[in-house]
Amino acid sequence: MVSPEKDGDIVKALETDPALFEIIVERYQKRLLKMAQAITHDSEISEEVVHETFIKIFSKAKKYYTEIGGIPFYAWVSTILHNEIIDCLNRRKRRWAHVVTGDIFEHADLLSSNPEEEILLQLKIREAIKKLPPAEQIVIQEYYWKGVSLPALAKQYGVSRCTLWRIHRSAIQHLQTTLQEAS
Repeated sequence: MVSPEKDGDIVKALETDPALFEIIVERYQKRLLKMAQAITHDSEISEEVVHETFIKIFSKAKKYYTEIGGIPFYAWVSTILHNEIIDCLNRRKRRWAHVVTGDIFEHADLLSSNPEEEILLQLKIREAIKKLPPAEQIVIQEYYWKGVSLPALAKQYGVSRCTLWRIHRSAIQHLQTTLQEAS
């Protein structure tokens, strides 16, 4: 295997030899982890965003050498990492910005002070949850009913925390839509 010296050359060669990506990972993994750690102060989030960064680098390699090649490779990689960190932290912030009822009952007209209506609403919620895709059902049940944290669920199911937060957000949106249609 030929090992080009310039990172831009490696990225260009990825089209013909994807195994060269290991060189990029070896060169940048420690630096990116250190940078992410300095920004997030969380090793799990840092590992996750670095992983997502490498996925983006690999998937957008052609764009770098055809459109972006004028800027230094490390600057491009750093920009991707920063954007991944911002996206992940924003998703995390949005998740913690809502309480359960705020997520599901975005509109006050779904809430009621009448106990009978509350029971009917709970039944509607249960039916709406049954209509969710299996992954979303699991996240809702584990998180809201069993009290398992999203990071613990991510670890349990072997997915990144950001992926789990996306599934959670999608489930909440599906529930909101279903409940609004039912009322």
